[in-house]
Amino acid sequence: MDFYEIEKIIEKVCKFNISYFEYKDNEMKIKMVKRNNIVNKNIAIHEISCSKETFIYHQITSKYVGVVKLLHKETLEPFGYIGMKVKCDDILCEIEYLNITIDIISEYSGIISDICVKNNDLIDYGKKIMIIAY
Repeated sequence: MDFYEIEKIIEKVCKFNISYFEYKDNEMKIKMVKRNNIVNKNIAIHEISCSKETFIYHQITSKYVGVVKLLHKETLEPFGYIGMKVKCDDILCEIEYLNITIDIISEYSGIISDICVKNNDLIDYGKKIMIIAY
């Protein structure tokens, strides 16, 4: 998205009295908040603030062949979900191979932005499991 497109969005926010607008794609996040500041009874100043966030994405890939387990065995709760904040050394999922369970550990702190497999999927070496934005 270039500056011209952002400028058009700002114009629309002003024109239609939108007080909050948020846009997110794979490369950036734009958030606009419009506030009305009353200077005196007759004058109102419209203030729009914008911020742009750029994320770096890290693909978590399998170093093993086996069956992906996205849910805890005992609680059946997910290890993680899209939008969840994770820290370094958090368990993201498990891979079972020959009755051996291998924990897949996060190497990064960030947010899970995509889960590329389903619970109990067969997975090969090098296949993408999930993506973490940080």
